[in-house]
Amino acid sequence: MGIHEGHRERRRKLYEKAGLDAFADHEVLEMILFYALPRRDTNELAHQLIKTFGSLRRVLLSPTELLAQIPGIGNNAAVLLSLFGSVYERLARPEPPKKILGSLSAAGAFFFELLKDKQEECLYALCADSKGQVKECRLLSSGSSNIVEVSTRVAIQQIMISGATIIVLAHNHPSGVALASPEDIVATRQLQTTLQPMGVQMLDHFVVSNDDYTSMLQSGYLSPAKGALYAGF
Repeated sequence: MGIHEGHRERRRKLYEKAGLDAFADHEVLEMILFYALPRRDTNELAHQLIKTFGSLRRVLLSPTELLAQIPGIGNNAAVLLSLFGSVYERLARPEPPKKILGSLSAAGAFFFELLKDKQEECLYALCADSKGQVKECRLLSSGSSNIVEVSTRVAIQQIMISGATIIVLAHNHPSGVALASPEDIVATRQLQTTLQPMGVQMLDHFVVSNDDYTSMLQSGYLSPAKGALYAGF
């Protein structure tokens, strides 16, 4: 057994015995990198990552292309590190209540918790069936500077894949206020009109900032959904 193999085996045994609390942040990265770089001393790389990005959290949430620029990391290790960051974000995502569409105010509160700390603009659709049972919360777009840049065709395709018959949209303004822009309103109305003949009703579209959120429906920018099913909203 080589010196690296012996060290890695001791690290694995320590994790099995004591869990992650026994590791410093750079040691967590070192252990992750074991599985992408089997023949390298990953301790030095782990220190370099912390020095470059500032913290374990920032390393794992950094884009793959930036991670891959660190000498010695490469694409495979960058993808693995990014994957851990994505898993962390998914686990931190609040679980939507099963009957969330029984109240649009509950939907707004859910989206606020989901989006308030996002550093890039994201557009989500909460997708439900005709009884209001939530099927999934689907990410339609991320990284665009505004909702207008999201292709209507792509958004409709994603919504139809979910099998939803009613949806609630939400997007965030990371460095702005929770107010819909004129472009947001036009794009949302167009999407609502396009979806209606397909049997999909859009109930609302929330705009979220770091400390607030607003409803396009309550602001008078959207028409109320038609039909007795939606009378309670």
